[in-house]
Amino acid sequence: MEASLNRALNHYKSLRENEAYQSRLEEMVLERTQEILKLKDDIEKLFDGFVKASVLAIEARDPSTSGHSSRVAELTVGLADAVNRTTTGSYGTIRFSDQQIKEIRYAGLLHDFGKVGVREQVLVKAKKLAPERLERIMQRLYQRDMEIAVSLMEGAWKEGHPYESGKFQHLLQERRGDTQRLVDLIQRCNEPRILPQEIREALEELDELQFEHWEGQASRILEGEDIAALRIAKGSLSDEERDEINSHVTHTWRFLSQIPWTGGLSQVPDIAYAHHERLNGRGYPRRLLAEEIPPQSKLMAIADVYDALVAADRPYKVAVTVPRSLEILEDEAKAGLLDAEALKIFIEGQIYTLTIPRAQ
Repeated sequence: MEASLNRALNHYKSLRENEAYQSRLEEMVLERTQEILKLKDDIEKLFDGFVKASVLAIEARDPSTSGHSSRVAELTVGLADAVNRTTTGSYGTIRFSDQQIKEIRYAGLLHDFGKVGVREQVLVKAKKLAPERLERIMQRLYQRDMEIAVSLMEGAWKEGHPYESGKFQHLLQERRGDTQRLVDLIQRCNEPRILPQEIREALEELDELQFEHWEGQASRILEGEDIAALRIAKGSLSDEERDEINSHVTHTWRFLSQIPWTGGLSQVPDIAYAHHERLNGRGYPRRLLAEEIPPQSKLMAIADVYDALVAADRPYKVAVTVPRSLEILEDEAKAGLLDAEALKIFIEGQIYTLTIPRAQ
């Protein structure tokens, strides 16, 4: 009897110990799970901070585009959400998961990070000639006026004309009229606008201007690279500078490819890499065709172009109104550059209104 009682007590004791152990084990699992979740949350916050710091680095290099990356991310995410609500057309079967939406957001925020690899003087170039080069040309034109006025004074004295007070200033003032005409021509050509053919032809005169170098030899007032810059037909960048700007996409891909993205974010580099590709193969840097471009990149292309058009903070362009910007987007879709179906969703869903207060 006593032995049976002891066995029962021992069994009961074992059960209680097992219950206590199981309870403690559950507590430990819960504690560990909370630690893991907190660690995951901390890692996500750390990564978000890294992404924000990267965006700040981009904007520090090019303050004129401040806010562009954030707006493109918001517009692209908004367009992706609208795609998820679409039931017809080529996007009717596409559904982006929450993780893919996050992936799109990161790609939007970091799509221009490669600009850190572009020379600053090219990145922020607002006009064809750098300010210091324009100042040098103006100084040489002034020196040319002085040289011509001095030469005329010397000629008059050699011919026996007496000294006249104010004669030199009079000759100098006569030169100023012609020089101002040249200055006006240079300044007009220096603007990043479409250059009319007659103005381009007038540049021939600038190519022949000379001044006397301090070493005594005659030198050109505008050097070959100055004339070449002023001859740029549209915008402020030469072909070489445009290629350098365009290289930011490849720099972006190389940078993003170094990050060990988790499975759900693995497409971030490729999405950003293709945001300047166009459906007809005329984009860059890889000249992909429509079927080769990720749908996320097609959405981002629309957001990127739209924000660039309406942004009021570019030194080389004035802001385009929202209605006119939408017309330009439609023209590009008709030309086979942008995805017409995605643009339809963008316009009908009024996705463009998401950033209007900050873009204008």
